[in-house]
Amino acid sequence: MSREVKEKKILHKVKKNWVVIGMSTVALLGTGYVVSQDNNITPAAVVAHADEQNSSYQADPNNVSATVTNVDASTQNVTAGKSVNYEVSLNNNDNLGRVIPKGTKITFTVNPQSGKNFSDLFSSISTYTKYGNANVFDVSTNDNVVTLTTNTDLYPSDSKINVSLLVKEGPQDAPDSTYNATVSASMNYAGENSNISVSNGNISVLQKKKSDVRPVDSQAGQMGARPLNIPDNSKPDTPSNWNTYPDDVSDYPLSNTYKNLVQYSGDTANAGYAPIVANKDGKPYFVVVAELNPNSKGNTVHGIAITLLNRNADKSSFDTNNFRLYAIVDGKYKDITNEPGVYLKSEYGNPMFDYSASKYTDNTVDFVAYLTYSDLSINYGVDGYLKYTVGDDPTINNVPPMHANVSIVPASDNVGKSWIISPDTTVYTDKDGNYTYNSGSLTNGVNVFQAIDGTPAKYVHVDNPKLNVSNDEGVNDGQTINVAQQSTKDINLTYSADGAVNSSAKLHVINPYVSIPDQQVTRNVKVNYIDSVTGNVLRTDTGSSVFKASGLKDTRNNEVTWGNWSNVSGDGTYNFTVPTIDGYVPEDNSNVTGQLYPLGNDVTRTVYMDPTEQVTSTNTVKVTAVPKDKTKQVTIPGTNGNSTESAPIDGYQQTKYVTFTRTGTKNKKIGNVITWGNFTPDSQNVSFTAPNIPGYYLISKGQKDYKILAPTEDKPREIIFSFLYKPMSDVTRTTKGNVSINYIDEDTKKAIHDPYTKDFEFTQAGKKNDQNGEVTWDGNGYTPASQSYSVASPQIDGYELVNSSQSTVSGTINGGGSDVVNTVSYKKIATSSSSDTNHSAASSGESQESSSASSSAQSSSAESSAQSSSAESSASSHVVVPRTSSSSHGNNDGNPAIDKNDTSVSTAANKDTKRLPQTGDQTHENILVAVGTALIAMALGLVFFGSRRRRK
Repeated sequence: MSREVKEKKILHKVKKNWVVIGMSTVALLGTGYVVSQDNNITPAAVVAHADEQNSSYQADPNNVSATVTNVDASTQNVTAGKSVNYEVSLNNNDNLGRVIPKGTKITFTVNPQSGKNFSDLFSSISTYTKYGNANVFDVSTNDNVVTLTTNTDLYPSDSKINVSLLVKEGPQDAPDSTYNATVSASMNYAGENSNISVSNGNISVLQKKKSDVRPVDSQAGQMGARPLNIPDNSKPDTPSNWNTYPDDVSDYPLSNTYKNLVQYSGDTANAGYAPIVANKDGKPYFVVVAELNPNSKGNTVHGIAITLLNRNADKSSFDTNNFRLYAIVDGKYKDITNEPGVYLKSEYGNPMFDYSASKYTDNTVDFVAYLTYSDLSINYGVDGYLKYTVGDDPTINNVPPMHANVSIVPASDNVGKSWIISPDTTVYTDKDGNYTYNSGSLTNGVNVFQAIDGTPAKYVHVDNPKLNVSNDEGVNDGQTINVAQQSTKDINLTYSADGAVNSSAKLHVINPYVSIPDQQVTRNVKVNYIDSVTGNVLRTDTGSSVFKASGLKDTRNNEVTWGNWSNVSGDGTYNFTVPTIDGYVPEDNSNVTGQLYPLGNDVTRTVYMDPTEQVTSTNTVKVTAVPKDKTKQVTIPGTNGNSTESAPIDGYQQTKYVTFTRTGTKNKKIGNVITWGNFTPDSQNVSFTAPNIPGYYLISKGQKDYKILAPTEDKPREIIFSFLYKPMSDVTRTTKGNVSINYIDEDTKKAIHDPYTKDFEFTQAGKKNDQNGEVTWDGNGYTPASQSYSVASPQIDGYELVNSSQSTVSGTINGGGSDVVNTVSYKKIATSSSSDTNHSAASSGESQESSSASSSAQSSSAESSAQSSSAESSASSHVVVPRTSSSSHGNNDGNPAIDKNDTSVSTAANKDTKRLPQTGDQTHENILVAVGTALIAMALGLVFFGSRRRRK
């Protein structure tokens, strides 16, 4: 493959220094490279771990830096129309050839003093690259901020761009004022922002009031198609006598320049050059000059910038490495190319020296440039543009272009001869240091010209010449030339053509590669466990792997091709188990895993740990014992249909609560409990005793112990179990209570009338346990609870009631209580018949017997039951006699119930009495009694009354 390309200069990075590779042709010869100025080298593949490209990896941030440097003589009191300039440098110093990725940003900010805007101090902010340098930044400007973004991956190198601030003039007739501003910068790399140091970042702007100035009527400078000089009328006007520039351009010594300069005159803008001496690359050249002379007019002119424009850029090119800017200082030219405040810019693709920020704005300044050319048959033109201000007016004047014209003319002894223009060719080997020789590719860009006599003489192009190329080492086409690493092999070439003078050139075969043997790389991994609330590092785990590989570095751009990486230590992976840290829980507790890459960077991983606290919760289990009637059923609806079970007995349910406790860990950041322990204790026992339920008897176990297991989850839980009962049988029993009334003689205590007796019946309900026969009687007693009675005391002849209140005996008898015995006492009635004596004696005896009976009755009454309402009388007696009752059912737990039958019980006074005295026996008894009583009445009278006296 071969193609003609424009003659431009490209810069390649070799050992971190910019050098110019100057050549005019490009061809790919065999497995080697021939590179021209405009040919971009395709990066070779980089073999890394797992066949990865180093362009896939970002340079270690520790190997990437940026600086902002002021390149002016001063940043203080800068006046209107002057610029303040900063060089922004982005450096990749990665020894593994990794790149600064496309999209890396640098932000450049101008901060005016408080109360001022950027537009109050500066009229513009702009960027520029050094002419001939590739611009690797995309630029965006927003008021006071310039954002620089890399538009390609950057291999190890130093990439630069300049930022220029143009100071603004003050308002009309405003007083002189000084304002301040500062410059700051930052870089965003690998997702991290960092500040960039700025040198001389403090700016003071001196704004002077605007004044009227006289316009400039013509340009303040001149062009030169040859070196300009300071006139010296004492010497002949020949190049050897010119007071001109220092002879400090090694590739273009003045002596050679003068040899090529064959025509010149007082008109400095026109000159003729012959291709007699070439530069180091075998290219003929000429020199042009644009001069700004502030003293050439009657105005006070201040220089700003000089620009050159090549009108024949397709046939000639600037040698940018040999641009010079000279100033006349103290009657001599001084090289100010690298002085502070001097910048080589690119303006619309043309080289421009801006020296507005230097101290040479009031000096005569020359922009000197060397151009190489390849066509001898044409004339060349270069235009010069000047920028300057006049007086105190900061308005920039752009004068009309100045022109320099160069003619290529043959020397007198060359007329009629043909000349071969054959520049040197530079080629590069492959990675193995081999280049395959191909003579055909070496004729690309080689031309033959014939010198024709005339007025003036000139060169004409020879079409389709038959060119031959030979070399002094006898290398044949297809033969491999091997060159050691970082070495150059020069092969002398001879070009010949029919009728032409042979031309010599050189083939520079360069091996740009250098081996990097056994490069060891350690990649570290660090895992930080961080408190997610405070940001404090709680713990750090680390690990590392060491890799080894050999590589090959291309010194043109510092790209490195690596062989396969092997592991020296570690396997290139990491696996960290998140540790237990007291008081914390990880937001993600999965293992921290990953891979380390030799061309990657050290790895820092972060595990956020949320703070925790201990909390407790309880779970209460409700345990219910439900008595149920075995003989009754209820229907219970369920998910699988209805079911039946024994019916509960209301009012006797028993409930107990069993509480379990557990401890948990609560995430204090989000408020959730993330782990719970088991509920404790493991189990608890509850015990229930079956209740006694009236009317029911228990058929299940009367004591139930239940073991409650701790819950496995915090949900409501109720445990229900049953005591089973059956209802008791209804039973009744009947008892009789007897009420009896005895009528007695007060004195004899013997019955004088048939007793009154009556039975009262009472009924009591009960429940019978059919299982064991036990009967439980109703605690409310008998029905009715009691019955009343009222009996009129009979009238007994010859007697009267001792106590008239006993004319009627009344009272109540209680069901289930004792029998009631009442006693009514009578006394004999005294008569006025002939038997008064007998009566008196009898009365005396009766009286004594009555007194004794009364005493006995009183004693008996005190011991009798209070149930008789007539018991108050000392002449009567009320006796309660226990009685038995009969039951209709049962035997009371196997023992016969006590039967209570109506029973009449006689008192002691009438125990021996078999019958009551009848009315027909009264007269007979009276006679017998009268006789007996009369005999003893008198004897007993005194005793009786004495006894009564003693009792009283």
